[in-house]
Amino acid sequence: MVIGGRKYDVQRMNVLSNVSVDKLKRSEQEELMQFKADIYQTYVMIIRNVHNPQACRKMSLAAVKAGLHDEWLQTYCNLSREEAEKVIHFAEMFFKKSIQ
Repeated sequence: MVIGGRKYDVQRMNVLSNVSVDKLKRSEQEELMQFKADIYQTYVMIIRNVHNPQACRKMSLAAVKAGLHDEWLQTYCNLSREEAEKVIHFAEMFFKKSIQ
């Protein structure tokens, strides 16, 4: 999956995110941190804002999930529904409190 201009192996990111940070190599920690940053940026700045033109008004996670439209995702986010759902899954996993 490509987000933030970087290609990520979703299965690898799942594995890394389920391991204690202190048990990861430095390069794995950096990769996971960059992945988290790209996930947050993609969710907040792209997916959520496509569904909410008034970007200053936050949308709930549930509203974003309910409002996914394939055409919008493809046209404005350059993401497939499957990719958007993965981004939302990781955003929820990493940033649940801040995006609800």
